[in-house]
Amino acid sequence: MGRRYQGFDNITWLIGGDRNPEQALESVNALVAGMRESDHRHLLTAHCAPENSAAEIYGNEGWLDFNSTYFPLTPINSFIHCCCETITVRL
Repeated sequence: MGRRYQGFDNITWLIGGDRNPEQALESVNALVAGMRESDHRHLLTAHCAPENSAAEIYGNEGWLDFNSTYFPLTPINSFIHCCCETITVRL
């Protein structure tokens, strides 16, 4: 995949999918290493189980470029997301 998409702009690789790697950590790292052999320019993050940050799970693996954490849209999280969103402005 790294070789196939290395020339494309606007790609961020998202490793995983709604779960933590547990016994598959070695396989995940091998996948990332294979991608990095051809693609050094695109950022990598991970999509872990709900309420688990990528930094907690993959932070020591050496390939995580930025953290990612999500919370499922329970009724209270939906309310907070829709009605109480905080906007940050950089000056």
